Amino acid sequence: MHPFSWVFNLLLLLILPVSWLGTRCMRKLGRRNGWVVQPRPDRWHKEPTAVHGGVGFGLPFLVFSFLFLLVEYPSLREHFFLFQALEPQVSPSTATVLGTGLLFICGLWDDLRAMRPSNKLIWQLGASSLFMYTGGVLPLTDYKIIDLLVTFLWFAGITNAMNMLDNMDGLASGVALLSGAALAFLTWRAVGWTTPALPLILLFLGAVFGFWLHNKPPARIFMGDSGSLTMGFFLAAVSIPSPMNGYFLSKTSSAPPLGFETLLIPIAAMAVPIFDTLFVMITRTLRAQVVTKGGKDHTSHRLMSLGFSPRRTLALLYGISLFGGLMASLIQTVPQQSIPLFGGFCLFLALVGAYLGRFSDPRAERTDLPFWLRFAGNLDSRQRLGEAIFDAVVVSISFYSAYLLRFELSLDPAMQEAMVRSLPLVVVSSLIALRVAGVYTGTWRLVGLSELPSIALGSFLATVLSLAVVTLFTRFGQGHSRSAFLIFGVLLFLFISVARVSFRALDDFVQKRAPRPHVKGRRAVLIYGAGKAGRFLCEEILFNPDMSRYRVLGFVDDDPDLAGRKVCGLMVKPKTVWAGELKNPPEIWVSSPTVPSESALTFAARWTPAAEVKRLNVELEKVGEGREVEGKP
Repeated sequence: MHPFSWVFNLLLLLILPVSWLGTRCMRKLGRRNGWVVQPRPDRWHKEPTAVHGGVGFGLPFLVFSFLFLLVEYPSLREHFFLFQALEPQVSPSTATVLGTGLLFICGLWDDLRAMRPSNKLIWQLGASSLFMYTGGVLPLTDYKIIDLLVTFLWFAGITNAMNMLDNMDGLASGVALLSGAALAFLTWRAVGWTTPALPLILLFLGAVFGFWLHNKPPARIFMGDSGSLTMGFFLAAVSIPSPMNGYFLSKTSSAPPLGFETLLIPIAAMAVPIFDTLFVMITRTLRAQVVTKGGKDHTSHRLMSLGFSPRRTLALLYGISLFGGLMASLIQTVPQQSIPLFGGFCLFLALVGAYLGRFSDPRAERTDLPFWLRFAGNLDSRQRLGEAIFDAVVVSISFYSAYLLRFELSLDPAMQEAMVRSLPLVVVSSLIALRVAGVYTGTWRLVGLSELPSIALGSFLATVLSLAVVTLFTRFGQGHSRSAFLIFGVLLFLFISVARVSFRALDDFVQKRAPRPHVKGRRAVLIYGAGKAGRFLCEEILFNPDMSRYRVLGFVDDDPDLAGRKVCGLMVKPKTVWAGELKNPPEIWVSSPTVPSESALTFAARWTPAAEVKRLNVELEKVGEGREVEGKP
């Protein structure tokens, strides 16, 4: 049980209904006074929607948070916010609430008068300075100035990332709820109720949930910058490893961490806003588009353009946020395995980003390519470079994981030093081996079983070449392990194979779970023949946009052993079952030349009127003779 008085229980009980009522009042005031936002090209809403929803939940949260701090911590009342006189864990909590209040005022002023981005950045840096003044600085290096700069970047990045994420009904508020819940759990596991951080996060969750009830699809009110900046700054503050949250250490840990590992937990917990911001920045830069200008090219927009409904799009992004919270919890539980866990999570996000990056907005404004992109060559060269960088990360994770598996998830200092010294040699050797084996000649979206031998050969050559090079340069001294290299070869083959077939798996997932957009009255189709030709025909219907007017129900086959099995995720059923289940006649498409036309016509006659029968016929059509083009040899 928490040690706080009944006042906290009362505040926690009231924050949700007060936030809900406050947001409802802002909705009514918005409609009455014309505080609405009209539909526009970079947003999905189709009707005028009330704004200033951030006031509805931001103001109750700030008032309740100040009341909680003043009641529960007498030193705060006695010294009137003199941070030096406060307890080490109270001063950063107080600075968090004060900084959140400053960003709430900044956001509200921007909603009313349209503040310049540079001025908003000054407000953000000023608010974050309060937190850093109380000791809330990321412990990354031994150089204080670097830690201060990275902490400034963290505040500005997370705050603006939440602002950019507010591009779809219920997205920013829902992600804030999930990320905040993950941070609350991580804080509770680290310090329990010994600091004000956990109560403040719970008050934040109650306030945001009260707003989310009005903001979920279809949204009846938007939060505006007064809400997104408030959310972003608060989450940025409570996610920074500091005495306020016990550095997110498990209770078995002793000293605060130092180094990049410090950021792994907060990055995983805040995965969705960070991923969306980086995705937009990278894709717009590669397409030579304006980065700061709004557009329909965020992750939510890409998913909806693939045919996902708003609710299913939210479910997918909420799922990624939950996955990030799980990763953060695992990293907190087993910190020695944090690198492979975090690396695997980043590779998953990179694959999702690469897949979604193929679907661009043709209306987006373009500019001339920057010099470094022109230097990188054409688009194909940049994609090959991206594959090599991706594989370098895969090699690193495979090598690190191999050592962990070989030595029962625990590495002594000698083993860690040997692995780190060998890693650059292993990465270079593996990339050369994969290149020689022809792994980079294929196309990810079309990778099949025929490419697996090349991946297997590349993994074998990578193991042999890496072992030889490491032996040559390090003499294979203390801490090295030949058996770890054998495990590395197996893991490398598995990880690269999974990565290469990921695009086909994502295509399959999207096509089966996202209905074709803007297509009404699609014709139902039964495929007669569940063999290779049937699979080919089914995939052509699924992935060919010219066939979006058709919908495959399943398969029928004369082989009774195939009944009850699945092809392309669709059931194979006997003729009698399909005739009993379908009242309206579907189109019957015969996929194989071995299926007699009489059998298909007899099956089609089970409906009244009889179903239409078509047969797959693949042939080449001559389009003419080649001719020279003027001006070209």
